[in-house]
Order: sequence, then C-alpha cells, then structure tokens
Amino acid sequence: MKKLIVINGSGTSGKDEVVKISRELVAEKKINKLIVKSISSIEAVKNSALLFDWDRSKNDKSRRFLSDLKDAWTRYNNGPFNDIKKKVDILQDKFYWLVYIHIREPDEIEKMVDYYDDVTTLLIKREGVEEFNNHADSEVYEYSYDYIIENNGTLDDLKESVECFLKAIEIL
Repeated sequence: MKKLIVINGSGTSGKDEVVKISRELVAEKKINKLIVKSISSIEAVKNSALLFDWDRSKNDKSRRFLSDLKDAWTRYNNGPFNDIKKKVDILQDKFYWLVYIHIREPDEIEKMVDYYDDVTTLLIKREGVEEFNNHADSEVYEYSYDYIIENNGTLDDLKESVECFLKAIEIL
C-alpha cells in the first residue's frame, strides 16, 4: 500500500493535526509496517531562507518572502517539485507508506497529480482562519480537491472526519 495525499489549507486550518491523527489511527488500528510521513514543499525553501537571515517568523512579510523565494526556485529549475520527488522516491523501497505532501499552489499540486499515479488531494477548511498577502496562501481554494475536511468542531470531530477520509481512501 502506497498512498500520496496532497494536503492543503490556510494557515492554522489543521493540516498538521490531520497528519498527527492519521499516525494515531494507524497505530491504534495496528496497521503493521505502515509509515505515515509528512513532506512540505516549503521546508527546503525555509532552510534556504535562513541563509538570508530569515528570522522564522510567520508574519505577512515573512510569508511573502518565502512565497517569492519558492517562486524564484520554481522558475529557476522546478526545485521545490524536484525536492519533493527526491523525498518520495526514497520511500519507494518501503513496503507500506502514506505520505502527506503539503503544497499550497494549484500549479504545484497539479504537477504532483500529473507525475504520480493515484494522488489524492485533500483540503482542510476552517472558518475564521487568517488570510495572507501572497499568492500561495490566497490561492488555497483555487483547486478542485478530491476530498474536503471541515475542521470547525472539536478535536474528536476532526478525528472522526480523518478516520472517514482514511477509510474512503482504503487505508483503514
């Protein structure tokens, strides 16, 4: 079993919590040898941004800087996409895995869907989350996702939604 999930949502919508709950459910259901991983398309960009004295803040100025840096790297050599491919390809030898790939930009999501067979796209929606001033954050809803999880209730509600999602994609 090998599943790639492109996960997206505005900041603080609960994407990392969905990954955490997925790990817990896999452990709880005793699905042996299933590795649940999380890869972010912005992680390598953040590491590079440190060379420019980025202070790791998550304010509008920093988010725009990271978005612009990612755009430049994409234009230069498709670096963010290639970085994710490299990380996913390392997992190819593993027998079972579920990988959540965090990507914001619709064009970058489409590259994953086009490159890999059987990619599932997932949007995490949450009312009242902050909107930001860069295209990566503002384009979150500009893609037609396979699944949407509404994260407006309790943690138990989210766990139930994640469990239903994992059943729908035949993980549980």
